[in-house]
Amino acid sequence: MTLKKFKISLLTISALSLAFSFLWAPNIQARVSIGPITKDDSGFVSSFVYKMEAGQSISDKALVYNLDTADTSVNVGSKDALFNDEGVFTLKQGKESSMFNEWIKFEATTLALPAQTNLELPFTVTLPDDLEDGEYAGGLTISQIQDESAGVNVESQVASKVFILVGSDFRSSNKLENLQPIHPSRDDYEQLVSQYNLINKNLHLLVQGVNEGNVFANLEGKYEISMAGGIEESGEFRKSLFPGQNSTLVIPTETLLQPGQVQIKLTYKSTPTHLAYLPEGFSYDTSEKVLESQFEYLASDYYKGIESAEVRDALEPKEVITEKPFWQSLLLNLVAGIILSLSLVYGGLWGYKKYNQKQLKKASVEKKTNSEEIKK
Repeated sequence: MTLKKFKISLLTISALSLAFSFLWAPNIQARVSIGPITKDDSGFVSSFVYKMEAGQSISDKALVYNLDTADTSVNVGSKDALFNDEGVFTLKQGKESSMFNEWIKFEATTLALPAQTNLELPFTVTLPDDLEDGEYAGGLTISQIQDESAGVNVESQVASKVFILVGSDFRSSNKLENLQPIHPSRDDYEQLVSQYNLINKNLHLLVQGVNEGNVFANLEGKYEISMAGGIEESGEFRKSLFPGQNSTLVIPTETLLQPGQVQIKLTYKSTPTHLAYLPEGFSYDTSEKVLESQFEYLASDYYKGIESAEVRDALEPKEVITEKPFWQSLLLNLVAGIILSLSLVYGGLWGYKKYNQKQLKKASVEKKTNSEEIKK
């Protein structure tokens, strides 16, 4: 191989490496979503809501979006819903039995989505004949494989909420009870802060949320905290309750406790989430409810809490995970490609130089040997 051909081969390999590093951006993820086709006056509807009877079947369509510049494919499904301790709507995970998976059937369960397009996805909702009256919730889901590197598949899932109100016998009965302050003088304070992902050193509230009705309810209210020296703090909160739910809810606050007597007052109202879909004249409790609690926060606990928090913050290692923006990842990949290309070029030239030196030395030895044989 001549030096010219060798250089051309090296430059070709380097160019391919550089192009690969430029195109490979691990932080790029296809942006897909799913939602109703029908829009309200604002031009947006975030969830599907149906009023049906047991045994009834209806057909509808969802709109599936691919907002990215790359083609992708997604799997379509449905799951039952629940609310977590923060009162946030979420979906059941895993392979467990799902009512919505049985009720909702799609025309296709896998879709190929061209770049920057949307497709209509027909589906049918069929309810069992013996289904009890009440409100049920789930979600239409789309998922895709984001990364297949190292043999590991990372599935990204997004969903659109689905609410189904069945029958005509609806009941709304909701309450909050057993108000408990989470404060640093409690023995289980650190455990609760970690469990509910709360801000350390602050006062937070735990309440028992009870929904004795069969429809979803929104609880909206405010908290008022009074401390020694006339210090007062207040804030608003909003929680949602599942039909039949009886679980502990957490209300985070930004209140820094001061030593002395602490008084807490919680005021709230309850409203059915989908009141517009309930029968005309539906009756529910509109009164304002109040919960109160108080405790003594000792000065020793105050200083102990501050000291332990400061010592812990100083000694515990902090793991900071940040996601690099797209341009930064692209720049890093580009620099890596350039370094790789230069390494290949210089490494190849150095190897070629060594190879030529070896060949020249070998030729010199052979020439000398031939000269000696001729003289003989």
